[in-house]
Amino acid sequence: MPLDLDKVSDQPGPKTPDSATRLEEEELDKQKEKAILAGLVQDIAERKKYAGRIFWLISLWLVGIFLLLILQGFGSNGHWFALSEAIVISAIGGTTINVIGIFVVVAKYLFPKRDNQTS
Repeated sequence: MPLDLDKVSDQPGPKTPDSATRLEEEELDKQKEKAILAGLVQDIAERKKYAGRIFWLISLWLVGIFLLLILQGFGSNGHWFALSEAIVISAIGGTTINVIGIFVVVAKYLFPKRDNQTS
């Protein structure tokens, strides 16, 4: 059965959606906003949790290096604890780099650059 193209209108259809379509779009927009809000709430909770954990990791790391330096200071006179100067310098330098690196990563995670758009 051939198609009669003369019956096809070349005028575009109505530009405004009908009421059912509008209701469906509104419901989808509400669901999208709820999902975005739930994601933001979860992000905040996770950021708090991991910020605390990383704080304690860095704190314990620095306490460990401090203890290493104290032991090295007391053991430098030939007592029971002595490390070579290269090891002490490596520990201090490595710790400094690691603490700064972890801080930068955590700061970027906790305070991400936001878009001006609310898409």
